[in-house]
Amino acid sequence: MISCSDALHIIEPYFDVVKERYLQAGWDRVKYTRLRCDPGMHDTPRHFAGCLLSGKIIYAAPELADLSQAAMLGILAHELGHATDFLYPGEFVLSDEGVVRRRREDVSEKQWLRWQRAFRD
Repeated sequence: MISCSDALHIIEPYFDVVKERYLQAGWDRVKYTRLRCDPGMHDTPRHFAGCLLSGKIIYAAPELADLSQAAMLGILAHELGHATDFLYPGEFVLSDEGVVRRRREDVSEKQWLRWQRAFRD
């Protein structure tokens, strides 16, 4: 099995590229998201990677480094998508047009806080 330090040496450049894409798209809070390695991750339902509910840490199994570049990028992009959702609680909803981002200035403070509480519950 590959060590965490060796795995991070392989995975981190891909993580940094995907993270930069999120930052370029305007998701500034993603700058707080960090990548960590956890050998126990592989034997969980998450299997290759998972994001904490804070959106600030993504754990990757060392085996992620054994996947193809496309698979690794896809998994990292997927997890950064979760991180973005958690870092911007209650701002994304599904509508007839697809995923829509709610704008704080469009609703009252009370409504905004209600959406955020509902997201966290």
